[in-house]
Amino acid sequence: MDITPWMEWYLGCLGRAIDGARETLGAVLDKKELWARFKELKFNERQLIVFNRVLDGFEGNLTTPKYAALAKCSQDTAHRDIFGLIEHHVLALGTPRADAAPAIHSRGRNRPIDHT
Repeated sequence: MDITPWMEWYLGCLGRAIDGARETLGAVLDKKELWARFKELKFNERQLIVFNRVLDGFEGNLTTPKYAALAKCSQDTAHRDIFGLIEHHVLALGTPRADAAPAIHSRGRNRPIDHT
């Protein structure tokens, strides 16, 4: 009885599981490192909600209306919160495209987030 095909299948599954675990662990450690860098800052509850969402892989552009929806606050409050994060170097304005709002990047990540 030849178990080679089964072993190939099993080892392939094991390899994919290990790769997935490494990716997940890497993301957790990256997030831990960023929180350690900003441990002295006082985040408000809304900023905690939105910044955690960004670190967890927020897709698309982070705009003031999207921030307001995520944090369940007004757009004025969202605007102040975003610029508070920029002032504390948690987020950074990037170079905008001609057809886009200024880009915001979470420090330590290369994921662009647009703000309008």
